[in-house]
Amino acid sequence: MDNLNSFIGKNVMDMDKFLKQSQSRSIKVKHMSDTSDLKPKNFDTWKEFWEDAKKGEMTFPNIEEKCACCNKPTDPKDFVGAHIKDSNGNMYIYPICNSCNSKYGKGKAESPEFSVSKEKCVDFKCSDAVIKKE
Repeated sequence: MDNLNSFIGKNVMDMDKFLKQSQSRSIKVKHMSDTSDLKPKNFDTWKEFWEDAKKGEMTFPNIEEKCACCNKPTDPKDFVGAHIKDSNGNMYIYPICNSCNSKYGKGKAESPEFSVSKEKCVDFKCSDAVIKKE
């Protein structure tokens, strides 16, 4: 019986450790406002910017998966590279459905807070962008 209790206790501790680690891999973010006039330097889209930064690590969604913002199943062609920021002001590009990306911004609805995978985030700095010419 002691062996069984020891086994169960060890596995419960391992599960607790796993859950804590997986929670630390996600961060709470909001959509950035007023970024629609920004274009990435050296790329045509923010999706291309993201793909270049993650080359060899992971790919942009290429199968239907849930959007991190609305949590709805999304076709891969409907994902875009969205500008998001955490509560510390760190800015990232992240795959979000185009519907959510278009919904929030200057003069639009306030962005909800949502969780994203930290490993899917690509750091974004203002120096990565130029203002689009009309």
